[in-house]
Amino acid sequence: MSNNLIERSINVSINAELNQIVIQLQEFGYDKIYSRRVFYYLHPEDLEEALNYMAIENGIIQHRFVPDRNNSNKLCYICGEAEEIHLKELKTNLNNNINIKK
Repeated sequence: MSNNLIERSINVSINAELNQIVIQLQEFGYDKIYSRRVFYYLHPEDLEEALNYMAIENGIIQHRFVPDRNNSNKLCYICGEAEEIHLKELKTNLNNNINIKK
């Protein structure tokens, strides 16, 4: 890894550690790693949006499933939960009916 990539990686890591959204998620009891991943991958504009991504409504986590980098791990990279309990992609057909894409 070049020095520039190492430096950039360190700066991004430090920025996440100092980010108010990440700090507040951790203060609310969310896992440190998952709080950082919400910040990195979902880019919430404020704490409310970050909390919405982590919310569970009717048994469904309110963000889309993100596959783990490790193919053998079948849990969401962001939150560590199963794919079945995440928001699904919605597909609209020509009749304007909404179907869940599986």
